[in-house]
Amino acid sequence: MTIIRDGKTIETLRLDEGQITQERIIRGMVGRDLESLYPDRDPKIGEEVLRIEDWSVRHPQDHTRMVVSNANLNVRKGEVVGLAGLMGAGRTELAMSVFGRTYGTATSGKVLKYGKEINTATVSDAIKHGIAYATEDRKLYGLNLIEDIKRNISMAALRKLVKRGWVDKNEETIVANGYRKSMNIKAPSVAAITGKLSGGNQQKVVLSKWMFSDPDVLILDEPTRGIDVAPSSRSTRSSPSSPPKEKQSS
Repeated sequence: MTIIRDGKTIETLRLDEGQITQERIIRGMVGRDLESLYPDRDPKIGEEVLRIEDWSVRHPQDHTRMVVSNANLNVRKGEVVGLAGLMGAGRTELAMSVFGRTYGTATSGKVLKYGKEINTATVSDAIKHGIAYATEDRKLYGLNLIEDIKRNISMAALRKLVKRGWVDKNEETIVANGYRKSMNIKAPSVAAITGKLSGGNQQKVVLSKWMFSDPDVLILDEPTRGIDVAPSSRSTRSSPSSPPKEKQSS
């Protein structure tokens, strides 16, 4: 087994000599030992933030097919709620339908935030109510691949950068550079076109976008799919569900 990092051969390991171990492979790929792939956390669980009641969604083409049927879910402050199931179980469909009805038809049920029903009929409505969704298909739904990094990071909360009716480009660059550093986005600059980044770096841009929007609830759909160990670990550590901000994700 040969390990390559940043276009350079790091080392070649031999199976018959017992050199191939998870720890050694990770060290070769990342350049350092990872003390914990999934660090322990002790968030303070608070009041209920989001509740989904009797949520049902029909297939967008076959209206007789119920994809999500009477789903109920509640998420509290500082809590991570995991949804698991076989392929086609409706996990992604549930997430997308809650986030601006971006999937399905004849959606029924209620979404409540802090006990009050809210309208999430459009993506704009969902964002306005503090709900964010990092999709599993970043190329199709999560990014504008022909735009640069800084605009992809700012687009979900562009209003935060508007001054006197104009986007403050300097502030936008400062914000994007902050996330580029904290998320270790490998690119020549934040003016680089997002579509030219690796999959792992594109995923970091997606997460940076939603972290900048400062949501109350962040829905993560396969956030570490298709990315290497180091970006995966960093994405896990950067989840808004961790203290001190006490956000919540599902």
